[in-house]
Order: sequence, then structure tokens, then C-alpha cells
Amino acid sequence: MRLNFLAKIPLPRFEAADRQALYWLWRDYIRHQRSFLIAGLVATLIFSGVQAAILFVFEDIVSLLINSSSTEQSGNKQAMLIGLALLIGGMQIVRGLSNYVITASLGRAATEVVTALKREIVPRVIRLDQVYHDRESVGTLIMRANGLPGQLGGVFTNAAIGAGRDFLTLTAYIFVAFKLQWQWALTLFVLTPMVAILFRVTSRKSRLLQAEGIRLGKQYSSLLQEVFAAIRTIKIDQQETRVTDRLNSDLNAIRRRALSALKVRAYISPAVAVMGGISLAFIIYVGGSQVVGGTVAPETLITFLGAVGSMQIPLRRLMTVNTTVQSALVTAQDVYEIAHEEAQVVSPPSAKQDFNSSGDLVLQGVKFRYHDDAPWLFRSLDIEIKGGQHTAIVGPTGSGKTSILALLARLYDPQEGSVTLDGYDIRQLDLDYLRAGMAIVSQDIVLFDETLRANIHFANPDASEAELDRIIEAVQLKELDEQLGKETLGNRGMRLSGGQRQRVAIARALIQSAPVLLLDEATSALDQRTEAQIAAQLDSIGQGRTLVTIAHRLSLVKNADCIYMLDQGMLIEAGSHAELMDKRGMYASMYLAQQRQYA
Repeated sequence: MRLNFLAKIPLPRFEAADRQALYWLWRDYIRHQRSFLIAGLVATLIFSGVQAAILFVFEDIVSLLINSSSTEQSGNKQAMLIGLALLIGGMQIVRGLSNYVITASLGRAATEVVTALKREIVPRVIRLDQVYHDRESVGTLIMRANGLPGQLGGVFTNAAIGAGRDFLTLTAYIFVAFKLQWQWALTLFVLTPMVAILFRVTSRKSRLLQAEGIRLGKQYSSLLQEVFAAIRTIKIDQQETRVTDRLNSDLNAIRRRALSALKVRAYISPAVAVMGGISLAFIIYVGGSQVVGGTVAPETLITFLGAVGSMQIPLRRLMTVNTTVQSALVTAQDVYEIAHEEAQVVSPPSAKQDFNSSGDLVLQGVKFRYHDDAPWLFRSLDIEIKGGQHTAIVGPTGSGKTSILALLARLYDPQEGSVTLDGYDIRQLDLDYLRAGMAIVSQDIVLFDETLRANIHFANPDASEAELDRIIEAVQLKELDEQLGKETLGNRGMRLSGGQRQRVAIARALIQSAPVLLLDEATSALDQRTEAQIAAQLDSIGQGRTLVTIAHRLSLVKNADCIYMLDQGMLIEAGSHAELMDKRGMYASMYLAQQRQYA
């Protein structure tokens, strides 16, 4: 009989992206756990073999009980029953032990794979370009780097253990059925097209639901992270109800997606039960007729029915595992993408390391914007920062001051033009060496839930305690250090005031002893008296270093060797404080206005 119709059944197929992701997982991670996988496979074979053997023993027991009118002595029957009972008990012990080995070995393999994935993905995400981190929210990054590999490990454990065991068990039951009565067993395959169609439909639906679930999960994680990060603002603005409503809206979307996935899984059990019922009914009629006719032994029919009935459990679980596998394929693709995301701002193959970090920094003909859809911030910017001198960059908000520091540290590359250090384009320099020569105090101050001294030491773990004490005193944190002692600063340093946080950031930059010091509004949160004192300390510490200062308060930079005035990404004026005051241009106007304001 030709089974051409089977070719038309829409059997599930792996997409090219699935094969690529699975091959990568196998090549780089799973195959390194071969010993655990082999142990799990051997245990699974033993488990399935025992399952089949139990049915044959069961047939012998039924035969012994049915043929009670036999002339065999009752003592021999009793001994046979005891032997068969002990055999069943031993088989169950072997079955339990093999099941333990399956769970332990494959679970260990999954744990090792997840750990290895996170060890690769987390550092890779950390090293990705600033452009990537600007584009992705913190919540999304946490989910992609930590949550998805964990989900994949859970799926691997459940699916691999369940699918492998159930597939071999189902195979064992099919073998028993063919061994008992191959003609009856062939009737089971009449339902193969129905199983294949159900498999295909649930696969496609599960994949779509998982993709939507991942998207909603990222969105919810991102929003949750933003809410907790801005909890003070939310409370002050009395927006708890509004934020909670928005979170609940996202949560309801996740709930609807989960219920849809549950429905897909719920269809499987009754569908398999119906198909199993049809098979059993047919076999009971045909087999029962043969038993009544005396052509088949009753114990054969009973054992065969036991085998067919037992098939339903692994078959139903296999169909459920299919939905899990389809979900895992979507997750695997996402993990594959993040693991193969490549940074663009990297050191070239023959990166130069022997350059003078104290050399001149020059922006020449720089044309820059943050991404392709953003407006141009700089169209042709030329700035020269002399090595070992104090250079200030000032201008209205949004004029591009902070972006210049980002370009100097090569957080971004300009679309056109160049940034050079000591006469070399910084794209030719070793990135780690370049940044090692710079210390930055940014507007975005990040503190850890560690002690004050640990937060400062973070920037230079090799610094001595004497050096740490000197820096703490220079930025006027000695009293706070003595007061806090071993106490931590709280989540994101929330136990400190804005001014204290800023001084910790300055101390962290100073302890690096880098030849280039970049200060972005480093004293904006301080009162005028403290600001003036720390500014004087910075001038003293900055002697011999290349000091680049961004400030709104122009009185802080009047001692700079050169001041650049920016407006809307364009260089308006350049010169010393005295020269710019003589020009009576934009700088002079802003300086005089501030003098009147702070008078």
C-alpha cells in the first residue's frame, strides 16, 4: 500500500534560525556535558526497557491466575506468584533508580549549560557599545542576559528529561504491542495523521504565543525597573495609582497570553484521550471476538490493552512537551541573538598601546549623531585640548558638551571626522589603554550598596589606604567616612545627599591617578562655598594633568587655560576668560548674567 497521503500531512519542521541556534547550543555548550547526557540516555533506556518488561511479566501473572483449573500443584503456583511478585518489585526498584539518574544527570547538564551561557552572555552585554545600551532598557537587558538563559535551562531540564523518557517508553510499549499481536498494533497507526496534524497546530500556536510572551515579559521587566528606580519621584508626584494601573495593564496582557498558551496545552489531553478511546474500542471488539473464538489467549488481549492504555500517558506528555519545545526554540533564538551581538566600538587588530595619554586631544571635522534617526548634533566641530592644561567647555543645555566627553572616551565613534590623542586617531588605539588613561565624573552618578571607602576603591582596587585617606580628605568626606564606618550607602547610594554623592564620584575619579580628568558638571550639586573649595582642590590635583571641565557656573572655569563656548552643536567662541570677556560675546553675556544672579 502506498502511503502518499502522509507526504501531504503538515508535519512540524524546524526553521533555519532554529537549526542555527540549536547547533550553536550543542557545539558550544551541550556537547561538553556528554558524560551526563550519556548517563541520562543509558538510564532512560533502562527505564523504558523495564516499563516494557513489566508488561510481559504482567502477562505471565494474568496467565497464571486465569488458568487456575490447571493440574499444576498449588504449591508450584504459589512459588511462581512469589517469584513474579519479587521480580515486579525488583523491576520497580530498578525503574526508580534509573529515573533518579535521569533527573540528576540531565538536571546537572542543564545547570552547567545555563551557567556557561550566563558566563558568556553577561560579559558580552557589558562590553557592547553604548549605543546598544542606550537603545535597550535595563529591564530588557536583565531579562535577556539572565532570565532567558534560565528559562532555556528549565525547558531543557523538563523537555529533555520528559521527552527522552516518554519517547523511549512509548517506543517500548509499541514494541510490546507488536510482539503480542502485530496485526492489532498496525491499527494504531491509522491515527498517525491526526496526531501529526495536532502536533503541527500546537507547534505553530505555541511558537507565536512564546514570542509574544517574551516581548511582553521584556516590556514588563523594563517598566518595573523604571518604577523602582524612580520611586521617590512617583511618591512625591503622587502617581502610585497611575503607575500601578499601567503595571496591571501589562500584567493583564501577560495573563491573557498565559491563558492562551494554557488552552493550547489543554486541547492535547482530550484529543489524545479521544484517539486512545477509538483505538481501545476497536481493539476490544476485534480482539474480544478472537478471544471468544478461541484463536487468541485472554491474557494476550488484556496485556495488549494494558500496553495501548499505557501509551496514552507518554503520548499526551510528548504532545505537551512539543509546546514547551516550540517555546524553547523561540527563547533559544533570542539567546543566540544576544550571544552573537557584536560591538562596533572595539580595538582594531593591531591596536597601538605605546602612546602618550597626556598628549593633545583634538576633535577635527567631527560630524556626529547618536543614531541614524537622530538629528545631527555636530556637523563639523573642531576643538583642540592641550595636554597638561585645563580646558573648559561651556554653553547652554543641549549644546553638546557632554557628548564631547563621550567622544573623547570613545563611548561613540563620529560618523565623519576624527578624534585624536597624541596625534593618533583614537580608533587606532587600544580601547582599554585609552580609557585607562582617563577618569570621568559624569552627571549620572552610580554608587553601589557598599561602604563609602569601597565605593571609592572601586575605581582603583590597587590604591593604598594612605592614598584613599588623602583623596577622602581632599573632597571633604572625612567626617562622613568616620560617621558611616562599615555601614553601606544603600541602594544606588540613596543614603547620601546629592552633594555627598557627587563628592564620592569625584573621589573615585581622583583615586585613579589618570593623566586625563574629565569633569561633567562635577560640582553642580554642591553649595557655592563647598563648590569653590573643591574646585580649588581640583585645580591643585589637576596640575600636570589634562583637565577638561564642563560647567554651567562659569565662575568655576575662569582660571581655565582655554574655554570653548558651544551653542546648538557649534563652536561659538574660544579663548581664555579674559579674552572672551573682551569679546563681549555670548560667554561674556552669560558670565555677567550669572554674576548678577549669584550676587
